[in-house]
Order: sequence, then C-alpha cells, then structure tokens
Amino acid sequence: TRIGINLTQPVAAARITMLIRPAEQTGPMPRNGSFEEGDWAWRVGQDGMSSISRERAAEGRASLRIVDKSKERGSGVSSARIPIERAGPYELRGMVLPVSGDGVGLYVYYLDKDGRRLNELVNKEKGWVSSVTSVGGSSGQWEPFAARFEVPDGTSYLQVYVHSYSNAVVEAYLDELEIVPVE
Repeated sequence: TRIGINLTQPVAAARITMLIRPAEQTGPMPRNGSFEEGDWAWRVGQDGMSSISRERAAEGRASLRIVDKSKERGSGVSSARIPIERAGPYELRGMVLPVSGDGVGLYVYYLDKDGRRLNELVNKEKGWVSSVTSVGGSSGQWEPFAARFEVPDGTSYLQVYVHSYSNAVVEAYLDELEIVPVE
C-alpha cells in the first residue's frame, strides 16, 4: 500500500498524522484462507515456488499453488497473525490437490503478545519447529485434510506457515484453509 501526497507549492516543513487501525478478526481463521482475495493477509514468497493461482480451486476461483523443483530450498508462505482468546485444542483444516511428490508441511506458530514464538524447537540450531501435518501425493483430485494441535498458555496469536521441505520436489494446490477450536 502506498500513499502519495502532491503539494502545489514547495514547503520547508510539514507534519502528517495518520492512524492505522488493524482490521478486526471476524469470520474464519485465518483471513482469506480461500485465497479469493489474492495474497491479502498472506505473505507469499518471492522465490517463484508459491503463488496464488486461478487455474484450480476447491471452491471459488483461487487457491495457493506450491511448485518446488529444488532439492536444496523450500517454499515459504505465511498468514497474517490470527488473534485468539484461549489456549487449548484447535484443528487446521483445508483442501489439498496433490499433483506430484510429497513434502508440503503445514505449521502453526504460537506467538505471545509481543510476537515471540512459543513453539518447542525440534532443531535449536536451525530454529525448526514441527509441522502439524504434511500433504502431498499425486491423486490430482481435491482431498480434505485436518490436523489437530494444542495451543499452549500464553499464546495471543497464531500464524499459519506453509513450507515445502528443502529436500522435497513437490507440486500441490491448497485451498479453504481454516483453524477452528475443538470442543
């Protein structure tokens, strides 16, 4: 987003005051889990491995496409922070259309009020955490997936991270991502 101001006369000094108020989280979590609004509320890697696609969608017109042809690097896509009110059990759900290969990990980061990660590290040296699930295959058909996870006390926000593993060669589409509390 850019803001432009065109002045008609040169100025020696100016002051601009702006109030930016984040949109409140209403409806499904994460925002735009259907990708119908393009990459709004998502940070899609600029590495060419991830993109918003209008080629295939489980519902609507768009989905997240992962095409990882590298055995050294992996893709990376993250949602905006998702405010939550309570710790406890949740489930990450969605649809996957596996085209080829295996190894698209879906992660949920637990963040405190200051944005620090609370996830337990599985590799402290590299800062890795465990995925909540992994998808892949070659069915060429939309398939539902669901993965349960436990949000620890002290968590103020969640963040979904989609990452094709560094040694994986994989192509898949993801759509209709949502996080729901489990009773």
